[in-house]
Amino acid sequence: MAFNSLSYAIFLVVAFILSWGLARFRMLRLTMLLLASWFFYMNAKAVYILLILGSTVVDYTCGIQIAEAKSKARKKLFLTISLVTNLGLLGTFKYYDFFLDSIRTVLISMGWFDESVAFPFLRAALPVGISFYTFQTMAYSIDIFRGDQQPIRNFVKFALFVSFFPQLVAGPIVLASHLIPQFERPPQLTRRQLSEGIFLTIKGLIKKVAIADFLGINLVDRIYARTGDFTSAEVLLGLFAYSMQIYCDFSGYTDLARGSGKFFGYELPINFQRPYQAESVAKFWRRWHMTLSLWVRHYIYFPLGGTRKGDTRAYMNIMVVLIVMGLWHGANWTFFWYGVFHGFVVCVNRYHNQRRVRLKLAYDLTGWNLIWRVAFAFLFVSVARVLFRGQNLDEAWRVFIALFGPDWGLDHIHWKIWLVLAVSFAVHWSPKRWVDQAGYVFVAAPWPLQGIALGIMTWWMVYLSNTQPVPFIYFAF
Repeated sequence: MAFNSLSYAIFLVVAFILSWGLARFRMLRLTMLLLASWFFYMNAKAVYILLILGSTVVDYTCGIQIAEAKSKARKKLFLTISLVTNLGLLGTFKYYDFFLDSIRTVLISMGWFDESVAFPFLRAALPVGISFYTFQTMAYSIDIFRGDQQPIRNFVKFALFVSFFPQLVAGPIVLASHLIPQFERPPQLTRRQLSEGIFLTIKGLIKKVAIADFLGINLVDRIYARTGDFTSAEVLLGLFAYSMQIYCDFSGYTDLARGSGKFFGYELPINFQRPYQAESVAKFWRRWHMTLSLWVRHYIYFPLGGTRKGDTRAYMNIMVVLIVMGLWHGANWTFFWYGVFHGFVVCVNRYHNQRRVRLKLAYDLTGWNLIWRVAFAFLFVSVARVLFRGQNLDEAWRVFIALFGPDWGLDHIHWKIWLVLAVSFAVHWSPKRWVDQAGYVFVAAPWPLQGIALGIMTWWMVYLSNTQPVPFIYFAF
């Protein structure tokens, strides 16, 4: 049930009416939201509800046992059970076939096995949202072990934290300390919060349908399907277009998730802060998918030692973290190398920053110095995404090589593509206060005007969209 579909709109309206009809009965309301979230999840593939239920029960039990354990060993035992369960589910459904196929390829290349030998591949569809909710529940168990989180003894509240439908499928990744206190407060919906939810919904739909889907269908997909039909300049433009496509697709999803959360009186964290304005690749990761970056920093990078154990260890930790973030996105060697290249450049960023501090050099971030840094970071991120978008290393290499052809014409680019790209770039690099001001004006507008705006945008989205809504890119992760 995609956010950009009519079925989700109907589901959201029904859930909204029921939840606020039960506002005086807090636990009954939370139970209704939990059942609605499970129903939402089962629309993808009903049998996979067993996975999220299993993860919920295990982590609910382990959280209480970790908190009540009298010895460090017992705490570690239940933390291990939680981590093994979640990583086991993630590894089985997301990485098992990938690693088995890699082992098979190596064994065949060494002559130890014939290609006709059957291997026990799982060939199971990836459960929707498994990369997100497993990270949430692991963070919960780790926080209790560290003493940063009290166990949630109400099963309904904990299950809703794991399954809350606006952020269940593609984030943002939410910590229990952020969401549970909101469940425990008396539900309240203000006019401002509802207006902000409508504004985020409109903004998210525009990003997804008017920009991301348009660029994907009319340029990016065509370039990857028939790279040889396009010039080097058109391929490069396609890489820039994919950067805007994936940003508008994923940040649009986050806007829709946050808007849906506001309709029920809950605030979800911001996940993007204009990432292409970053002046380095390291700072790009502080602005892109921020909840994943924070998760990896707190639960992998810092436990590995961060920068506390010397420069060599710091560089190793950076590489490990970026490779993990690459593979988190998918079980494919393209994502491994995507993480490697990002890790290498982030290490280079750190080396130059350390050198600048050591030599007491000025760090000028004004004028052309800022412009070329931002341009280089955007260029690297866009070109590296050949590995992100490519289905395999051969396809990624084919697209990359196409950048170095002799023909640099732009004859295949329709004026509508130029227009959508220009608008998306202009909005992304415009002052943030302009978008904020548009939000303030919308929130302050009378209800009839907001309704008219929502109606016009809905009609426009229907006009622009295909008969079937285009899935969000991060649904695959």
